[in-house]
Amino acid sequence: MHDVGRSFIPIDRLKAHIVILSRYKRNTFHGHLTDSTVTKRFPGLYYTKQLACELVTFWKAQRVLLIPEIDMPGHSGAFRRATGYDMQSDFGKVLVKKLLPEVCALFDVPYIHIGTDEVAFNDAQFVPEMAAVSPGLW
Repeated sequence: MHDVGRSFIPIDRLKAHIVILSRYKRNTFHGHLTDSTVTKRFPGLYYTKQLACELVTFWKAQRVLLIPEIDMPGHSGAFRRATGYDMQSDFGKVLVKKLLPEVCALFDVPYIHIGTDEVAFNDAQFVPEMAAVSPGLW
């Protein structure tokens, strides 16, 4: 597991870590890819969509399963700053439901972890609604 919000890893170093995991027959990598603190601790550092696709291809070649974590509704400060909406608001949920299929297509993996930790829920239906967007992935 790696959390880019607490320790950003440049792409080449991340690939080197994956090679080591593969060498020792560790076949799963949980990537915690979203966090409100990432822009504070590592300003300007992020993985682009192109890099994400490159990493997915690399992971597959190494026979390491990537489980990307798009933490919601916790760690969603960046979402709020970008959209002006809380993820648990009615319109926030509409936006997240539009984003999830894009995330699923981008990573092209059998599982996506949606987090749901470190948060106070004000909408008990948030998790069931998000899980219903792409059944079988969570």
